[in-house]
Amino acid sequence: MSAENCDAISDLLEPFMDGELALPEREAVEWHLRDCANCRQQLGELQELGDRLRRLTPRMTSAALAARVRESLDLAGQKPVSWQAWAVPIATHLSAVLIGLGIGYWIVVASSQREGQTRELLAAHVRSLMHEQPTDITSGDPHRVAPWFAGKLDFAPS
Repeated sequence: MSAENCDAISDLLEPFMDGELALPEREAVEWHLRDCANCRQQLGELQELGDRLRRLTPRMTSAALAARVRESLDLAGQKPVSWQAWAVPIATHLSAVLIGLGIGYWIVVASSQREGQTRELLAAHVRSLMHEQPTDITSGDPHRVAPWFAGKLDFAPS
């Protein structure tokens, strides 16, 4: 038998002895035990140890020890809750609220800035439509303006 197979089977010997293995594993251990003297010996030692443990008489504890154990269990159940137990949940919830407020504020500010830009653009457009001539050229010399339009338009502006 290979050492790897014996290692795997030796891990299953205690559950095998206690009847805790499923049928396929139990059959694999039984087949292995037929051929492997080392694993049979190990199983025998485990069974002998179990028999010795069952034959031991339970020791009675002293009344003083039992009273101390009961007292410590009672005290453990009545431990007051400290503020430290609440610190982490409060901190995480508070940080989540602050992040949410920050994101909400950013959304409101960004949308109001967009609305302001839209209002400015609309007001500029309305102002441009209020003039008689939508485009004014700031030059009183027509000989200077006409050549500029010469290559850009197919007609001469007035």
